[in-house]
Amino acid sequence: MKHILLLIIGLALLPHPTQAQLELGFDAGMRVENMAGMNLTTFMAPAEQIRIGAHSKTLAFEALMSFTHQRMRGASATVIKVLPGLVYYLPADTYIRGEVGALLVANVGSASQFGYGIAAGNKRQIGPGPLYLRIETGVDKWVENWNYAASTEYRFLVGLSIVLGGNDPRDPFRGQSVHNFFPSDAAVLCDHIL
Repeated sequence: MKHILLLIIGLALLPHPTQAQLELGFDAGMRVENMAGMNLTTFMAPAEQIRIGAHSKTLAFEALMSFTHQRMRGASATVIKVLPGLVYYLPADTYIRGEVGALLVANVGSASQFGYGIAAGNKRQIGPGPLYLRIETGVDKWVENWNYAASTEYRFLVGLSIVLGGNDPRDPFRGQSVHNFFPSDAAVLCDHIL
């Protein structure tokens, strides 16, 4: 029930399609996972992870997705991670991100883990075009499942993304940076929506 409620809240906060921007990006970086007292450090370049999001001026719904095939000592596993989250943009190109998701593992059998976390980052436009540089750090807690121990994952990512769309001529904020919207603009936005 909690998962369905989180999904409904996330869908209710999605930006209107004519005002939303679509962002596609790839990340690289480092991940440190602590499970049962052992640390596993992974360096990712280029990334195993893709980022897809729908953005408005202050909020974004975006998902981090990754596909990994691991092989160690003759055993192999396929890991699929889907980590959707809500991003809130702050002034000065900074953002915070709350996220919940699932980790699906297929080896001899299959299993899944539920996770939640938070991240903070900085997203800056590169030149006058739609290309952005993103630097992010975050922490995710993966809860225990019957055959997988609980773990904590720390990540530091650097990524490039391209932002498409968001050019609705009725949008009073058209042409402004995603980060130039402040709460004082809420009255103008409400007038526009109504």
